[in-house]
Amino acid sequence: RNPSFSIVDEVHTHPSPEVWDVLAVASGARSQPLQFGITTAGTNRDGIAYQLRDYLIKVIHNQVHDDSFWGQVYTIDSGDDWTTKAAWAKANPNYGKSVQPDDMERLAKQAGESPSARVNYMTKRLNVWQNASESWLNMSDWDACGETPLPPLEKWRGKPCYIGLDLASVSDFACVSLLFPESGTVYQYVQSFLPEDTVYNKGGSMGRQYVEWGESGKIIMTEGNVNDLRYIKEYILKCCETYSVREIAYDPYGANELSADMLDRGLPMVKIGQGIMSMSGPSKSYEKLVKSKKLVHGSDSVMNWMASNCEVYTDVNDNIKIRKGTESAKIDGVIASVMALGRLEINGGLKESAYETRGIRTL
Repeated sequence: RNPSFSIVDEVHTHPSPEVWDVLAVASGARSQPLQFGITTAGTNRDGIAYQLRDYLIKVIHNQVHDDSFWGQVYTIDSGDDWTTKAAWAKANPNYGKSVQPDDMERLAKQAGESPSARVNYMTKRLNVWQNASESWLNMSDWDACGETPLPPLEKWRGKPCYIGLDLASVSDFACVSLLFPESGTVYQYVQSFLPEDTVYNKGGSMGRQYVEWGESGKIIMTEGNVNDLRYIKEYILKCCETYSVREIAYDPYGANELSADMLDRGLPMVKIGQGIMSMSGPSKSYEKLVKSKKLVHGSDSVMNWMASNCEVYTDVNDNIKIRKGTESAKIDGVIASVMALGRLEINGGLKESAYETRGIRTL
């Protein structure tokens, strides 16, 4: 097969990306190939349809730059009343023509009475994915936190600093997050590390993004095919020499060798378990900082991508656990920041300036 143009309909029903990928590769010999996908929402977030949708949203929000990828999503927004005609029209551009108002009303009534009918109605009529974890951070709030430029790190020389360290797997992202509190606001600087082989062997559009980040210095590339802990150790030691590092929170998974060396050097290492009980409190605090625009992250493109990958699981006691939706969606920088924030809160919290809370008194 050597298609110039291919159409895949109802992509959400595909159990694997096999058909989509075969068509994409087969058109490589054509000078201007076009691959077209059409689908409603579904319930399988591990399938190719949701992966394509997730990638599209990142392109739309300029979190990934890919001029070869285009699409539109017609759906309702979070908070919309799905029983109203306004919501029906928003999700259906042919509302009143091929999509009839009386039919939408009839199905909406059934959806209100039957859970199974509701799933079908939300996916097929309103394009809302069902049976899936919810996105954690509102990306509009996140983007607003990036509008204020981060001060140069030199500003924080000798100032209190809390560090979070997430090493993850040996050949994937490792992230070091530095948090500096000042007058109730947290300034966040995240440095990501990736093995050089991972950067250059990553396929697809994200592979091109990895290369761009690596070659522009947004990611520190370590030699070989595994993360070289020497780079990370040297970075942390330099931070400890430059700032007043109060604590270094770390995930013990994959960090035993590095943490043992740091402890031998007398650094304030604090082990943080990744269970829901340990991470729920600081995760909620991090979300609160974002909503209140008390987090300044400088719109770092790597962290923008990681923040957009975060999903939330909530247990029966309203504890939350931040997790990624797919294996390729990385969130390590956010996890490192949440761990650091947890230790910052334990050691005095975020103290606001009296001038911000009560204003200036006049005599």
